[in-house]
Amino acid sequence: SSSRHSSSSTTSSSSHAFGHAVDGPSGDSDPGCALVCSMALGADLAKLPQEAKVLALPPRGGMLNIGRTHQVGFFEKLLQQEPGHRYLQCISRSHLEIVASTEEEYTYFITNGSINPVMLRDETLLQHFGGRVTLGDRLKFIAAGQDGPQSTVVYMILTLQRLPPPPLPPPVASPPQMKAAAAAQPDFEPQAAPIVAVPMAADTFQAPTASPPTAAAAERAAATAATAATAATTAAAAMAAVPPAPALTPGASPVAGGGGGAGLPDGSPSCLPSSSPARGGGA
Repeated sequence: SSSRHSSSSTTSSSSHAFGHAVDGPSGDSDPGCALVCSMALGADLAKLPQEAKVLALPPRGGMLNIGRTHQVGFFEKLLQQEPGHRYLQCISRSHLEIVASTEEEYTYFITNGSINPVMLRDETLLQHFGGRVTLGDRLKFIAAGQDGPQSTVVYMILTLQRLPPPPLPPPVASPPQMKAAAAAQPDFEPQAAPIVAVPMAADTFQAPTASPPTAAAAERAAATAATAATAATTAAAAMAAVPPAPALTPGASPVAGGGGGAGLPDGSPSCLPSSSPARGGGA
C-alpha cells in the first residue's frame, strides 16, 4: 500500500541533466537507472531520439525533482501533439520527488508533490503520498477524461529501467583506396643485395698512350738540343787552346847549381829556400 511521505526534502538543482547515463548505485561503471517514457498520448516515440525520452536517476542516496521547472522542454516535446498537448498543463512545475535507496540497488522512493495524482502500479498517489519503485514499475500520469470526473485518461507513462552501457566507439575506418593499396603490397623483407662479378675481355683493356707533342713542345725540344750542341763545341775549343805541360828528364834534379845536372829552365821559379853562406875557414 502507498505511504505518506514528507515533501520537505532538500530540492535538487533545476539544472539536472537528463538523457545521459550516470554512475550506478554501487558507484562503479554501471550506467544506472532511468525513467523512460514508454507512452505519451499523441506522440510517435519511435521517431524521437533516445535522449528525448530518458530521465537519468541519481545514484544511491541521491535525490531528483521532476517537473516542468526542472526538466525544461522534456515534457513539452513528449506532449507536443494532440490530444496529449491538452494535458501538458496537468504536469506541475515540481510534480515528483524521487530519492535513491541507500541500502537496495535499483530501488527508489517517490513522493507526489502535485495536486494532480499519479498511479504507481495500480494505486493512486495523491499529493504528499508516495511509494517504493523498483525495476519495471510504471508511473502513470492521469487526468480526468472528457466523459466526466468518473472517467480517467492516462496521458503519459514513465517506466523504471536500467540504462544500457554506452556503446563502444566505432573503429576508425581507413579509406577504401588505402585498404586496397595495403592489400596489394606484398610483405617486405629487407635482403642484402648480391655481389655480381662482371667479366671483362682481355683485349678490352688499353694502356694509356702518350698524346702527340704539340708544335710548341717540339720547338722547345729543338732549342734545348741546339743549346747543348753549342755548349759542347765551346768546351772542345777551350781544351784545344791550353798548351801542354813540359816533360821532366828522368834523373834530373830541379835544384839550381852543383855538378852535372841540367837545371830548371831559365825564368822558372825555385821551390827551395836560398842557401845560407857557409862559415869556416880554409881554402
